[in-house]
Formats: sequence, C-alpha cells, structure tokens
Amino acid sequence: MLLKAVENNDIKAVKSILRNIENSALTIHTENININMKDDDDGDSALMIASARGYIEIIKLLLEQPNINVNIVNNYKYTPLIIASSWGYIEIIKVFLEQPKINVNMREYNGNTALIHAVKHSHIKIIKLLLEYNENNKQIIDVNNQNCYGESALIMASDKGCFEIVKLLVENPEKTNIDVNLRDISGETALMRASQKGHAEIVKLLLEQPNINVNIEDRSNNTALIHASCYGHTEIVKLLLKNSRKNKISKINVNIQNYRENTALIYASKKGHANVVKLLLENPKKTKIRVNIKGEFEYKTALIHASEKGHADVVKLLLENPKKTKINVNIQDKNKNTALIWASMKGHIKIVKLLLEQPKIDVNIQYNGNTVLEIAYQNSNIKIVKLLLKHRKIKLYDILKYTQIKEILRKHSNNSYKFFQQPKKEVKYYDKRF
Repeated sequence: MLLKAVENNDIKAVKSILRNIENSALTIHTENININMKDDDDGDSALMIASARGYIEIIKLLLEQPNINVNIVNNYKYTPLIIASSWGYIEIIKVFLEQPKINVNMREYNGNTALIHAVKHSHIKIIKLLLEYNENNKQIIDVNNQNCYGESALIMASDKGCFEIVKLLVENPEKTNIDVNLRDISGETALMRASQKGHAEIVKLLLEQPNINVNIEDRSNNTALIHASCYGHTEIVKLLLKNSRKNKISKINVNIQNYRENTALIYASKKGHANVVKLLLENPKKTKIRVNIKGEFEYKTALIHASEKGHADVVKLLLENPKKTKINVNIQDKNKNTALIWASMKGHIKIVKLLLEQPKIDVNIQYNGNTVLEIAYQNSNIKIVKLLLKHRKIKLYDILKYTQIKEILRKHSNNSYKFFQQPKKEVKYYDKRF
C-alpha cells in the first residue's frame, strides 16, 4: 500500500498510512507495514521511489518517521541521496543533507558516489552543496572516492571538459584533501584525460596545482605530453612545456617512451602535427629532446615516420638545425629502410629534395640489395630518379645493367643519356650536376 501510494504521489494516502504505522493500536492488516519495505523488482523503498520521482513533500513526510533508514540501498546499492544526485533534484538534496545520519560517501554497485553522479550529469549546484557540506564539519565528504573504473570526480570532470566543476573540486585543496594525481584502472590521471581530449583551460588549471605530477605514466606508459602530442593539441603541449620551467617539483620529461617505444615527438611527427613538433624541438636545453630515438617496435625515428607519411613540413623542421638536434638522417629501421628510402618508395618528392640537401645523407644505402636509385626506378618515380642522379655522391656502376633506366633518362634528360653512352670500364661516381 505504501509503495503504491508513493508511486502515485498520493500525499493524502501516504499520510493516512503513516498515521496507521505510528498508531500503537494497529489492525491485523497494518501490522506488517514497514516504513523501509522494498518492492520485489529493484528493491526500491518508498524513500527511493520518492527520490527518483522528485516527490519532495512525500520525502519530508517519510523522514519524519523515527525508523526511516535514510541510507537504505536497493539491489544496485543506490541510496536515496545517490538517486536524487543523479536526477538533479537540488531541493531534495538539501533535505537529505539536513539528516544527521546521512552518509554522503556511500557507493552504488559501480562504485559511484552521490558526488560522482552529480559530476557525471553536470549538476553543478548539487556539487556545490555536497562540497559545502564538507565545510560544515558534519561529515567529511571524500572527493577522492573512485568507482570500479578508477574514476574520481576530478578525473570524470576533466574528461568531460567541465571547467567549472574542476575549479570547484580543486579550489579548496586544504579542506577537501583532493589528490590531483589519482589514476584510473588504465593509469590515466585527470591531467591525462584533459590533455587527451583537448581541454586546454582545465589543463592550465590542473598545472597550477602545487602537487601536480606531469610525468606520471599510464599503464601503456603514456604521459600527458604524449597524449597531447599524439592528438595534435598544440596549446596543451605549450602549457605542459611552459609548466616544466616553473614547476620545481615535476620537471617534464619529453623523452619518455610508451610501451610501443614511441615518444611525444615520434607521435607528433607520425601524425603530421607540425606545430607540436616545432614546440618540442624548441624545448629548453635542460630537457633537450632526443630526435634519434627509435620506436614503434620497428625502430622508426620521428624522421623516418614523417618521411614515410609524407609530412614535408615536419621533415623540414626536423632537419632545420642538425647541429643542435644532432639528427642522424641515415638511421635504418628494423627492415633496413632509411628516411630517404621511405620517401623514395612512397614518391614524396619534396621530402627527397630536403633529405638530399643534407651533407651527411647516404644516397647509396641499400634495402634488400637495392639502392635508393633502384627503388625509385622500380616504382617508376622518374622525378626522384633524376633528383638522385644529380647528387654528387651517387654511385652508378650498380645500375648500368638497367637498360630501361637508360631509355627513361634518354627521354627525360639528354645529359644523363650522354653519360651512359660514354665508354667506361667502371663507373664509381658521377659528380657532374645536370
């Protein structure tokens, strides 16, 4: 009877039932009425049903009963407070917080508290109420509670991009004892989530926290910088690098490698995020970036990735200051491919030109027994063949057997054809530019 009356928001019927419960002279039909009785479906009590539907008048009536359990849970461990927080009933939350026995830190079956539910649904006014309750010294609300996925209120708010909520959570750390470096089950922090999703304002706010650790690695060994670089969030990369110069506790390490052995620079180069690459290369000397790190299980450097993918603007940046970066243009990956070989195979002419301008470039390095020139020919990249033949260090004696090259060059360059016509026993180098 009570549950049905609450479901129908029948205040008159609820009052009548409650009077009968209070009456010591109950009839046989009302003896078994329990104020905390639950339904047979989800195990919801009258207080829970009223909380889910926003029936504040009925809630007030129920809370007047001496035996009411304000922290009662249903089959899914939801309490009336959690239910009201999820639905955003601010007036009901106010009523519950006035109850002396209320437990604001209880968790439902997924481990979410009332605070986490309020964050999940962006109920800012309720979040304020819950945090203010913490200040009244009635009970300390645990802002560091984590659900079964390891998400705290701060991690969730940072992931969602809720700047105002993040600000509320971190503005009084001495009262809330918030841990800004908490990690979820994947090892990700609030800073990583915000960096990954591109929430620059939140990243800036988190970096202002005195105990923030920018070098924490998740379970895949990714840092906030790696996440931001991979997704091309230039402003966030700038903030992370700038913070490194100010934060005495946690100086950023730009050379951390994840489980794939990739660095922030490798990801930015692979994805073609030129602005990010520029920022990383301009990083202060104390945290000098290592451009020759091999990653991706295939031992590919940032230069090899950029050359393979055709990111000419990135290649140009990587090659701009070789004395400072000490870049090695001839590093080979697991399959013995260099940046020049990859650019030639993929037909990236601009990148081939940039690489051929490097004084230490090895134009005669081989892949599977073939030189770069032979690879360019086999891929019918005539423009690249011509570029390679102009290089003063190119060796030609290994390709004289390719009569087809002669024919191709005869059609495209008279000088090269004349060179092949010259009677020579052995040709080691061809220095003449044409």
